[in-house]
Amino acid sequence: MAFIGQLTGNVGRDPELRTLDINGQARLVCDFSLAVRQSRRQGSEQPARWVKCTAWGRTAELIVDYLQKGDKVFLIGRIEFPELFTKRNGEHGLAEKFTVEAFERFTADAAQQDAAATTARPAPSPEESDDIPF
Repeated sequence: MAFIGQLTGNVGRDPELRTLDINGQARLVCDFSLAVRQSRRQGSEQPARWVKCTAWGRTAELIVDYLQKGDKVFLIGRIEFPELFTKRNGEHGLAEKFTVEAFERFTADAAQQDAAATTARPAPSPEESDDIPF
């Protein structure tokens, strides 16, 4: 049984593409981190939770081509078992892991361009202005 999930957050570091040899076949893999914030609750800002993200194959290639540090992104994929690690201060922690199967990048520029394209129309020429019904 797989745990399917969705995450929205900011890319914490540029995605890195590597090639692994798995059973004699070359497989592409991409790793990056994602900062995920929960919504504000009762006026207090929640700290960011860092998630280690991995993508394979064509998805990995696309992520490397289209995402960079700071981009806001929506991910769909599998929630993996957390990884135990030791922090710098000696305490133990859990690293959340996520395998990306699909993604969409949010861009303010694209939204602004779409809005400008639908609202901005060239002014009609004087000949055309008489033909426009009001």
